[in-house]
Amino acid sequence: MLHTQNEAGSLGHELRPVSALMERLAGGDGTPDLERLALGLADALPHLPGARHLAVAVDADRAFLLDSNWNRRRETCLVVSRESAPRWVALPGGWNPLAAAAGDKEHPVACGPAPVPGGAPWSVLDDAAAGPWCLLPVRVLGHIVACVVVEREPGAHEDLAAMLSAVGRAVGVVTGLWAELASLGVDLDQARSEAESLTRLNRLQGRFVAMTSHEFKTPLTSITAYTDVLRNQLTDEQFPHAREFLDVIKAEADRLLRMVNRILDFTRVEYGSRTLQREAVDLVPLVHDTVRGLQAAIQDKDLDVTVEAAPGLPRAMVDTDLIRQVLLNLLGNAVKFTPREGAVRVTVAELESAVSVTVRDTGPGIPAGDMRRVFREYYRADGTTAREEGTGLGLTIARHIVHLHGGHIEVGRPEAGGAEFRFMVPKETGAAAALPLELGPKTDPEEARTLVDELLRLVAELTGSRAVAILLRDRNGALVAAGAMGCRLARADVRPILENTAWTRFMQAGRPAVEPPALADDLAWSADASEESGRMFAPLGAGENVLGVVVAGRRREGRYDQADLVQLTVLADVIRAALQGVPLAAGRTIEAVRTLLTMRRSGVPTATPRALDLLEQVGRRLGVGEKGLRRIQYAATLHDAGMARIEEEIVYGDGQLAVDQRDEVERHVEQGMDVLAPLLPDEATAVIIRHHHERFDGGGYPDGLAGEAVPLGARLLAVIDAWFSLTRDRPFRAGLAPAAALAEIRNHAGTQFDPRIVDALAQAVAAAPQMVTTPPSGSDPAAG
Repeated sequence: MLHTQNEAGSLGHELRPVSALMERLAGGDGTPDLERLALGLADALPHLPGARHLAVAVDADRAFLLDSNWNRRRETCLVVSRESAPRWVALPGGWNPLAAAAGDKEHPVACGPAPVPGGAPWSVLDDAAAGPWCLLPVRVLGHIVACVVVEREPGAHEDLAAMLSAVGRAVGVVTGLWAELASLGVDLDQARSEAESLTRLNRLQGRFVAMTSHEFKTPLTSITAYTDVLRNQLTDEQFPHAREFLDVIKAEADRLLRMVNRILDFTRVEYGSRTLQREAVDLVPLVHDTVRGLQAAIQDKDLDVTVEAAPGLPRAMVDTDLIRQVLLNLLGNAVKFTPREGAVRVTVAELESAVSVTVRDTGPGIPAGDMRRVFREYYRADGTTAREEGTGLGLTIARHIVHLHGGHIEVGRPEAGGAEFRFMVPKETGAAAALPLELGPKTDPEEARTLVDELLRLVAELTGSRAVAILLRDRNGALVAAGAMGCRLARADVRPILENTAWTRFMQAGRPAVEPPALADDLAWSADASEESGRMFAPLGAGENVLGVVVAGRRREGRYDQADLVQLTVLADVIRAALQGVPLAAGRTIEAVRTLLTMRRSGVPTATPRALDLLEQVGRRLGVGEKGLRRIQYAATLHDAGMARIEEEIVYGDGQLAVDQRDEVERHVEQGMDVLAPLLPDEATAVIIRHHHERFDGGGYPDGLAGEAVPLGARLLAVIDAWFSLTRDRPFRAGLAPAAALAEIRNHAGTQFDPRIVDALAQAVAAAPQMVTTPPSGSDPAAG
């Protein structure tokens, strides 16, 4: 295409600011980086005619759409003039006035004669002015993540608007490419996870060959021997043992077939060839059906088998056939190992986010040394091989089925003897409305529903609440139930709550409360008005950017207190971060929330109300401010997620770790940071999580920091983590008494722990011993 000389000059003139922007972006490694984009836009200022000042303001709550590593603690506005270098400052008036000025206009540039809404960002500069301005919104997936604001000289409107339009088109190309790059990053993470699964499969194949060879040898030897005898006696009509030998051959062949079927069941469940067919199921009739199917064995041993269930239990969302297999495996084991005239008791109960089934028997029980290994593939307790038939896969299959449902299974040792297995599967949830459009206009509705369900379960389990609801603001001035569990808000016919002055004031204040009087009557969710626990309400944010409210209630034990409110506030921050992560990475956000649930069920104790309260008390003695305490508590809720990716053989193994195993343990911090990326609110929180395994003497990991170089939050978290790990009971060991735990931590002061924090812990424990007691089992599904 040919251009006249004037057209060519004009085109070159418009491309100068674009070239300056691209030169800055070309200097990076291709990873989306909002700071580099902002500096590139600042580089364009000298090439914008009539422009005196330029500012790039970033919406800290949506920055992750372009830059997953954006640090929200950093000031969110870059300002520059023709006479000064770029400088990051606080944005006068906040983000909302700019976003409102940008609106939803189709044109990329909006100009105004008045000062910038909320105040001029460049007011921090010596030559600041407040003249006419131009505004260029930077959009990603329909959301404004940044605004370029330019102060212009009078009369520069048309030229400057044309230049900014060219810059806007270039930025649109860049952000589009970065969004694709972020999507590719998600695909890469999935490929990495698949590679890890293949590595694990390779190890399993080696064990499979060894174990199956051993297990198949005995029945095959018997079949071969008895067949050879029969062949030699074919002509002897008087051979009296023919029927007996044929019965043995038949029994051993059946045994071999059962082992093969069990192995096939295991491989189908382990490697995902079985698709879940979930439906809302009442588990009590399913338990009775399983017991009836085992009646022959029960009567043969004259066992007393009872089923206990409270009335009005909620339904569970499960695959009926697979859960029937879990029940058969657990009840079958109980019947198999319980001696004659013994007892088996099955209890079905409602927990916080799940329906549980507990199978307890009066058999020989499980040795303490085997408690950590009972769910391993092909593992059998000492002394059982010769006594009872089995492949060592029954419990492994049960565990994998329960995990496929997003549930949990555990083993215990009742004081009266015998063995106790308990599995938990998610109870039924409901949603009255889809996510508001501004949270996920292009999000798969099924992914959005899954995320909300996982958030409901996370809040329920961490707060010990059997009912949770997430209410979100819509564009019509109402609060709608995006998700609910354990209460009548789970019904789809629930009407929205009109957002009156009381609701608005509560949400903008950003402080949680138990049964706030102005709101409680508007939210009647339970038919049982006699419940004494009350309900906790917490806003999802504060100020003008509140997404809605999370409500928790129907606590199984005790009333909510201040420590519970602190915990719900932290969880409200988690919910807000998760919902805002929906547009770009719903799948990764769901994985992050599920990982938190996994760690909670595995017994990580530092996210409980008592632990967060103790963190606050110790932190205050160290002079940590409110903002710092909130950040440390948030880090405590997320910090050990990487442990979910470590092989169970390492976590539950005995003896010292091999070199490769130690490497895997030390990598769990980086793996956890990767998994939790959609939920990390700022770099300061990420730094605390990254360094919570450092030692005061420099012998920790991942970076070997020592002394004051280890962030205070990480040093504090390490001590509190150790305290609750030492004092909590586990299925395989009893917790230490507080005095013994404190003595153990003092023994490592100056080496593993900061002595100043150890002293502060001792003071806090002495001042409020109730903070260090083990939480009630109702709020702790991992308790032994």
